[in-house]
Amino acid sequence: MKISIIIPTLNNVNYLKFNVEAIRKYTKCPYEILVHANEISSEMLQYAEKANFDIFTYSENNLGVAKPCNDLVKKSTGDIIFYCGDDLYITPEWDSIINKFNPDIFYQYLTVCMFEPLYSNPCMNSPMNYGRSPEDFQEEKFLNEWKEKRRIKEDIISPWGPVIIKKQLWENIGGFDEGYFPGFGTDPDFIAKIYFKAIKENSKYEFRGISDIGMYHFQCISTDRLPNNSSLRIQAKQQFISKWRLEPMTLYKSLGMGQKI
Repeated sequence: MKISIIIPTLNNVNYLKFNVEAIRKYTKCPYEILVHANEISSEMLQYAEKANFDIFTYSENNLGVAKPCNDLVKKSTGDIIFYCGDDLYITPEWDSIINKFNPDIFYQYLTVCMFEPLYSNPCMNSPMNYGRSPEDFQEEKFLNEWKEKRRIKEDIISPWGPVIIKKQLWENIGGFDEGYFPGFGTDPDFIAKIYFKAIKENSKYEFRGISDIGMYHFQCISTDRLPNNSSLRIQAKQQFISKWRLEPMTLYKSLGMGQKI
Protein backbone atom coordinates (compact mmCIF):
# COMPACT_ATOMS: atom_id res chain seq x y z
CA MET A 1 0.00 0.00 0.00
CA LYS A 2 1.04 3.58 -0.63
CA ILE A 3 0.81 6.35 1.98
CA SER A 4 -0.14 9.91 1.04
CA ILE A 5 1.35 12.23 3.67
CA ILE A 6 -0.72 15.42 3.87
CA ILE A 7 0.99 18.38 5.57
CA PRO A 8 -0.54 21.85 5.98
CA THR A 9 1.94 24.41 7.32
CA LEU A 10 1.86 27.99 8.55
CA ASN A 11 5.39 28.93 7.50
CA ASN A 12 7.05 26.73 10.11
CA VAL A 13 9.95 26.10 7.77
CA ASN A 14 12.39 24.72 10.36
CA TYR A 15 9.80 22.29 11.74
CA LEU A 16 8.68 21.22 8.28
CA LYS A 17 12.28 20.53 7.22
CA PHE A 18 12.87 18.43 10.31
CA ASN A 19 9.63 16.54 9.76
CA VAL A 20 10.31 15.82 6.09
CA GLU A 21 13.89 14.73 6.75
CA ALA A 22 12.62 12.12 9.20
CA ILE A 23 9.89 10.98 6.82
CA ARG A 24 12.39 10.44 4.02
CA LYS A 25 14.86 8.75 6.33
CA TYR A 26 12.47 6.34 8.02
CA THR A 27 9.75 5.57 5.45
CA LYS A 28 10.37 2.33 3.58
CA CYS A 29 6.98 1.69 1.97
CA PRO A 30 5.77 3.62 -1.10
CA TYR A 31 4.73 7.15 -0.16
CA GLU A 32 4.22 10.69 -1.41
CA ILE A 33 4.43 14.04 0.35
CA LEU A 34 1.80 16.70 -0.33
CA VAL A 35 2.23 20.12 1.31
CA HIS A 36 0.13 23.27 1.47
CA ALA A 37 1.75 26.45 2.80
CA ASN A 38 -0.53 29.07 4.30
CA GLU A 39 0.62 32.71 4.22
CA ILE A 40 3.46 31.82 1.86
CA SER A 41 6.90 33.33 2.45
CA SER A 42 9.98 33.55 0.25
CA GLU A 43 11.79 31.23 2.66
CA MET A 44 9.08 28.59 2.26
CA LEU A 45 9.10 28.92 -1.52
CA GLN A 46 12.86 28.45 -1.59
CA TYR A 47 12.65 25.39 0.62
CA ALA A 48 9.78 23.86 -1.36
CA GLU A 49 11.77 24.21 -4.57
CA LYS A 50 14.68 22.30 -3.06
CA ALA A 51 12.50 19.76 -1.26
CA ASN A 52 10.81 18.63 -4.47
CA PHE A 53 7.51 17.64 -2.86
CA ASP A 54 5.19 15.45 -4.90
CA ILE A 55 2.53 18.15 -4.61
CA PHE A 56 3.08 21.68 -3.29
CA THR A 57 0.39 24.33 -3.12
CA TYR A 58 0.28 27.63 -1.31
CA SER A 59 -1.92 30.61 -0.50
CA GLU A 60 -1.24 34.24 0.29
CA ASN A 61 -3.70 34.07 3.18
CA ASN A 62 -4.27 31.51 5.91
CA LEU A 63 -6.85 29.07 4.58
CA GLY A 64 -6.65 27.04 7.78
CA VAL A 65 -6.43 23.26 7.91
CA ALA A 66 -9.60 21.75 6.46
CA LYS A 67 -9.72 23.12 2.90
CA PRO A 68 -6.00 22.62 2.09
CA CYS A 69 -6.14 19.06 3.42
CA ASN A 70 -9.27 18.21 1.46
CA ASP A 71 -7.75 19.69 -1.71
CA LEU A 72 -4.51 17.75 -1.24
CA VAL A 73 -6.34 14.48 -0.60
CA LYS A 74 -8.15 14.95 -3.93
CA LYS A 75 -4.74 15.18 -5.60
CA SER A 76 -3.27 12.23 -3.71
CA THR A 77 -2.62 8.80 -5.23
CA GLY A 78 -2.12 6.69 -2.10
CA ASP A 79 -4.32 4.09 -0.43
CA ILE A 80 -3.69 5.52 3.05
CA ILE A 81 -4.01 9.15 4.17
CA PHE A 82 -1.65 10.36 6.88
CA TYR A 83 -2.71 13.82 8.05
CA CYS A 84 0.61 14.95 9.46
CA GLY A 85 1.22 18.17 11.38
CA ASP A 86 4.26 20.13 10.28
CA ASP A 87 5.55 19.92 13.87
CA LEU A 88 5.75 16.13 14.09
CA TYR A 89 8.81 13.88 14.27
CA ILE A 90 8.35 10.26 13.24
CA THR A 91 10.42 7.24 14.30
CA PRO A 92 11.88 4.26 12.42
CA GLU A 93 9.36 1.66 11.21
CA TRP A 94 6.43 4.03 11.69
CA ASP A 95 5.08 2.96 8.32
CA SER A 96 4.43 -0.55 9.66
CA ILE A 97 1.09 0.99 10.63
CA ILE A 98 -0.20 -0.04 7.21
CA ASN A 99 -0.24 -3.61 8.59
CA LYS A 100 -2.52 -2.58 11.47
CA PHE A 101 -5.63 -2.01 9.38
CA ASN A 102 -8.38 -4.55 9.95
CA PRO A 103 -10.02 -5.50 6.63
CA ASP A 104 -13.24 -6.28 8.52
CA ILE A 105 -13.61 -2.72 9.87
CA PHE A 106 -14.29 -0.02 7.29
CA TYR A 107 -14.74 2.74 9.87
CA GLN A 108 -11.25 2.42 11.29
CA TYR A 109 -9.18 5.34 12.53
CA LEU A 110 -5.57 4.73 13.51
CA THR A 111 -3.16 6.90 15.41
CA VAL A 112 0.13 6.31 17.23
CA CYS A 113 1.99 6.42 20.53
CA MET A 114 2.41 10.18 20.78
CA PHE A 115 4.80 12.09 23.00
CA GLU A 116 4.16 15.74 23.81
CA PRO A 117 6.05 18.22 26.01
CA LEU A 118 2.95 19.89 27.49
CA TYR A 119 -0.29 18.93 29.25
CA SER A 120 -1.51 15.60 30.56
CA ASN A 121 -3.65 13.45 28.28
CA PRO A 122 -4.89 9.85 28.79
CA CYS A 123 -4.11 9.07 25.13
CA MET A 124 -0.64 10.62 25.09
CA ASN A 125 2.68 10.02 26.76
CA SER A 126 2.64 13.52 28.15
CA PRO A 127 3.92 15.68 29.53
CA MET A 128 7.29 14.27 28.42
CA ASN A 129 9.56 17.04 27.23
CA TYR A 130 12.34 16.24 24.76
CA GLY A 131 12.33 19.77 23.34
CA ARG A 132 10.06 22.43 21.86
CA SER A 133 11.91 22.95 18.57
CA PRO A 134 14.14 21.03 16.14
CA GLU A 135 17.07 23.06 17.43
CA ASP A 136 16.74 21.86 21.04
CA PHE A 137 15.14 18.46 20.35
CA GLN A 138 16.96 15.63 22.12
CA GLU A 139 16.64 13.35 19.11
CA GLU A 140 19.04 10.59 20.06
CA LYS A 141 17.74 10.49 23.63
CA PHE A 142 14.15 10.26 22.38
CA LEU A 143 14.91 7.48 19.90
CA ASN A 144 16.76 5.50 22.56
CA GLU A 145 14.18 5.99 25.28
CA TRP A 146 10.68 6.24 23.91
CA LYS A 147 9.80 2.55 23.92
CA GLU A 148 11.08 2.10 27.45
CA LYS A 149 9.70 5.38 28.82
CA ARG A 150 6.26 5.29 27.21
CA ARG A 151 3.38 5.13 29.62
CA ILE A 152 1.08 3.52 27.04
CA LYS A 153 2.43 0.06 26.23
CA GLU A 154 -0.72 -1.54 24.85
CA ASP A 155 -3.06 -0.38 22.11
CA ILE A 156 -5.78 1.92 23.41
CA ILE A 157 -8.92 3.67 22.25
CA SER A 158 -7.68 7.04 21.00
CA PRO A 159 -9.51 9.79 19.08
CA TRP A 160 -6.43 12.03 19.04
CA GLY A 161 -4.04 12.74 16.18
CA PRO A 162 -2.24 12.21 14.00
CA VAL A 163 -4.89 10.87 11.62
CA ILE A 164 -4.05 7.73 9.63
CA ILE A 165 -6.98 6.26 7.70
CA LYS A 166 -7.78 4.63 4.39
CA LYS A 167 -8.46 7.10 1.61
CA GLN A 168 -11.78 5.34 0.94
CA LEU A 169 -12.97 6.29 4.42
CA TRP A 170 -11.81 9.90 4.03
CA GLU A 171 -13.83 10.16 0.81
CA ASN A 172 -16.79 8.32 2.30
CA ILE A 173 -17.27 10.82 5.13
CA GLY A 174 -16.37 13.83 2.99
CA GLY A 175 -13.05 14.68 4.63
CA PHE A 176 -12.70 17.63 7.00
CA ASP A 177 -15.56 20.06 7.57
CA GLU A 178 -14.36 23.31 5.99
CA GLY A 179 -16.70 25.31 8.20
CA TYR A 180 -14.16 25.14 11.02
CA PHE A 181 -11.42 27.77 10.89
CA PRO A 182 -8.50 27.90 11.21
CA GLY A 183 -8.39 24.34 12.55
CA PHE A 184 -9.89 24.22 16.01
CA GLY A 185 -12.78 21.77 16.00
CA THR A 186 -11.65 20.00 12.83
CA ASP A 187 -10.30 16.91 14.59
CA PRO A 188 -13.24 16.15 16.92
CA ASP A 189 -15.66 16.84 14.08
CA PHE A 190 -13.79 14.29 11.96
CA ILE A 191 -14.13 11.73 14.77
CA ALA A 192 -17.84 12.50 15.08
CA LYS A 193 -18.38 12.04 11.34
CA ILE A 194 -16.80 8.59 11.44
CA TYR A 195 -18.54 7.52 14.64
CA PHE A 196 -22.07 8.67 13.83
CA LYS A 197 -21.97 7.34 10.28
CA ALA A 198 -20.83 3.94 11.54
CA ILE A 199 -23.62 3.97 14.14
CA LYS A 200 -26.20 4.97 11.53
CA GLU A 201 -25.13 2.08 9.32
CA ASN A 202 -24.84 -0.33 12.26
CA SER A 203 -21.24 -0.96 11.21
CA LYS A 204 -18.15 -1.82 13.21
CA TYR A 205 -15.85 1.08 14.08
CA GLU A 206 -12.52 1.48 15.81
CA PHE A 207 -10.37 4.36 17.05
CA ARG A 208 -7.08 2.66 17.80
CA GLY A 209 -3.89 4.16 19.16
CA ILE A 210 -0.98 1.91 18.18
CA SER A 211 1.37 1.62 21.16
CA ASP A 212 4.46 0.32 19.36
CA ILE A 213 4.69 3.15 16.80
CA GLY A 214 6.06 6.38 18.24
CA MET A 215 6.03 10.02 17.20
CA TYR A 216 6.93 13.29 18.88
CA HIS A 217 4.72 16.36 18.63
CA PHE A 218 6.36 19.70 19.38
CA GLN A 219 2.83 20.95 20.10
CA CYS A 220 0.93 24.21 19.58
CA ILE A 221 3.58 25.68 17.28
CA SER A 222 1.09 27.32 14.92
CA THR A 223 -1.96 27.69 17.15
CA ASP A 224 -0.11 29.65 19.84
CA ARG A 225 0.85 32.24 17.18
CA LEU A 226 -2.71 32.87 16.08
CA PRO A 227 -4.27 36.11 17.32
CA ASN A 228 -7.30 35.52 19.54
CA ASN A 229 -6.66 31.78 19.60
CA SER A 230 -8.56 31.43 22.90
CA SER A 231 -11.72 32.93 21.41
CA LEU A 232 -11.26 30.82 18.27
CA ARG A 233 -11.17 27.67 20.41
CA ILE A 234 -14.37 28.69 22.20
CA GLN A 235 -16.06 29.48 18.89
CA ALA A 236 -15.08 26.08 17.45
CA LYS A 237 -16.39 24.29 20.53
CA GLN A 238 -19.73 26.05 20.27
CA GLN A 239 -19.85 25.25 16.57
CA PHE A 240 -19.26 21.58 17.33
CA ILE A 241 -21.96 21.55 20.01
CA SER A 242 -24.43 23.21 17.67
CA LYS A 243 -23.73 20.61 14.98
CA TRP A 244 -23.55 17.43 17.06
CA ARG A 245 -25.54 18.35 20.21
CA LEU A 246 -22.73 17.32 22.56
CA GLU A 247 -19.31 18.53 23.61
CA PRO A 248 -16.15 17.06 22.02
CA MET A 249 -14.91 15.64 25.32
CA THR A 250 -18.28 14.00 25.94
CA LEU A 251 -17.92 12.22 22.61
CA TYR A 252 -14.36 11.18 23.39
CA LYS A 253 -15.33 9.78 26.78
CA SER A 254 -18.27 7.89 25.28
CA LEU A 255 -15.81 6.17 22.94
CA GLY A 256 -13.85 4.90 25.95
CA MET A 257 -10.89 7.22 25.40
CA GLY A 258 -7.71 5.82 26.94
CA GLN A 259 -9.06 2.32 27.58
CA LYS A 260 -7.00 -0.69 26.51
CA ILE A 261 -8.20 -2.52 23.42
